[in-house]
Amino acid sequence: MLPQRPRIPVIPLLAALPCLFFVAGCQQGPGLVFTLSPLGTGGAPDRLAVTLELRGVPPGGLDLRGFAATDVMQVADLAATAQDGTAIPVEARIDTTRFDSRTLDRPRFTLRGPLPASVIVRYTVRPGTREGDAHMGFTGRSHGYLGKEFGFVIGRGVFLLPDPAESIRDIAVSFVDLPEGWTAIAPWRKDGDAWRPGVDGRFAAEHLVSAAIGLGRFRERTFSTGGTRFLLAVESGIPGDQEARHDRHDIIEDDLQPLLQRVRRILHQEAREGVREVDQRREHGNGDPAPQPSRERREQDRQVVEP
Repeated sequence: MLPQRPRIPVIPLLAALPCLFFVAGCQQGPGLVFTLSPLGTGGAPDRLAVTLELRGVPPGGLDLRGFAATDVMQVADLAATAQDGTAIPVEARIDTTRFDSRTLDRPRFTLRGPLPASVIVRYTVRPGTREGDAHMGFTGRSHGYLGKEFGFVIGRGVFLLPDPAESIRDIAVSFVDLPEGWTAIAPWRKDGDAWRPGVDGRFAAEHLVSAAIGLGRFRERTFSTGGTRFLLAVESGIPGDQEARHDRHDIIEDDLQPLLQRVRRILHQEAREGVREVDQRREHGNGDPAPQPSRERREQDRQVVEP
């Protein structure tokens, strides 16, 4: 049975607002170029083919990490090659973490060294996993959707990133071979035919995995509130009366308030951490770096802010 079509395919996109934060790293990671293409038969795509080109790869080896549980991010057919087509061995593993008293299994793929400076990784993901299970029942909702009408995904259900992700500064995303009439909608800066996640050169990885991405035929409109510009992309097959019910700014603002409050809390915490780091530098001397948080502390920080 196919997952139900999302009840409100209205996509609110924050033009430049990442919704989760990682602990800042010091060493810049490899540059990433993602290419996404819908796959399917009979004009009904059900998978996304992802090609990831990594540049500036560390020769000693590389881990690619997922940011959603394996029942949400269903990775298949993953293979890695050098630029000349030489196959690179890949080891698939599972990372098990705890979040809100739940156990989450997330995918991880290890590319053993020595590695060339440029590596190409190809895999597919299948959006639309139903929420729930056969034992306890299904909720009628799904994690994204991809079909003949449109596609809607969250970045964490699509993108694998090198670990540590916080060191990545250069990411580009392109959408190719879309069905006729389809376009891509994303909250990133457009750069020619590609999109560039990030805000003022920062938060590239965070902006990538937290993004809401729409594929299809959309009617677009924008409005501003609280100093933030919003883009609403409405699937063109939605009747006008349904769109009108979801086009009132006050209703949309009410829906977004929990998100905005959470972002404000995260920003406030980040500011406090920044002040604390400055104080530590003063305490240890202007020429000495502040103590860095332990690996355990960094993992705890990630668990707190990642959905």
